[in-house]
Amino acid sequence: MSATAVLAVLAAGAGGAVLRAVVVGVLPRTGTAVVNVVGTAVLAVVVALAGAGRLGSTAAAVWGLGLAGSLTTFSGWVARVADGWRTARGRTVVLEVAAPVLSGVAVTVLALVALS
Repeated sequence: MSATAVLAVLAAGAGGAVLRAVVVGVLPRTGTAVVNVVGTAVLAVVVALAGAGRLGSTAAAVWGLGLAGSLTTFSGWVARVADGWRTARGRTVVLEVAAPVLSGVAVTVLALVALS
């Protein structure tokens, strides 16, 4: 990978991290789930397009590794689940675990079907 490509991945990663921070700041209860589902959708589109030969490896790295990788946050999700588990277990299972996981699977399947 060229130095320019590495810089592009880093820039996309910085942009994804800032976007994640803004969304989580604006939507404190649901922001982590939103960025995780959106990041999953972005990565699914990248994988589908790259797999179909419609997206080059550098662009796939920028969008998939850089943007989607920094936009999604497993540690943030785990922290939200741990927080919710102490106060509202039923709500946490539905809104912090099941809904984001099922939404992520749904957007992945839709992207792969639509773009493959």
